[in-house]
Amino acid sequence: MDRKLLAGIGIVVLIGLWLLMTPGLPTTDLCFNAPKGFKGSKCIEVEIANNDKSRRIGLSGRDSLREDAGMLFVFDDEGRYAFWMKGMKFPLDIIWINKDKRVVHTARNLPPCQRSSCPTYAPENNSLYVLEVNAKFTEKYNITNETLIFFELPG
Repeated sequence: MDRKLLAGIGIVVLIGLWLLMTPGLPTTDLCFNAPKGFKGSKCIEVEIANNDKSRRIGLSGRDSLREDAGMLFVFDDEGRYAFWMKGMKFPLDIIWINKDKRVVHTARNLPPCQRSSCPTYAPENNSLYVLEVNAKFTEKYNITNETLIFFELPG
């Protein structure tokens, strides 16, 4: 066999192994209105973006998000964190949550942006966490300011 072909196959195999061995983001259950298992709670599984790289990438480039899933952005300090929809392929609702785990702001049904200049969305109040879910989730489950959120961060 040609040496270049063998080298190419070797590179593809190594990349595949690296992708298989690269751990995904940590996950946790996140519930609205009541802890998991209690009447009135709505729970979803969230991926946790808790470092600069995972927060920068977020959900961009993905084709979709399961209905019962989301991404929770965890920051070191409270602040007014702005988000945009650059590189997104589907609309989202964004929920800002304070240190007491109460919703302080929602932005609903935000469209994807494929332009070079995209609008940003930010709350008026400080938050420590930001949650991205599928568009219309906040409407469907009546998530508003002051909604209480329940979750535990792993390790």
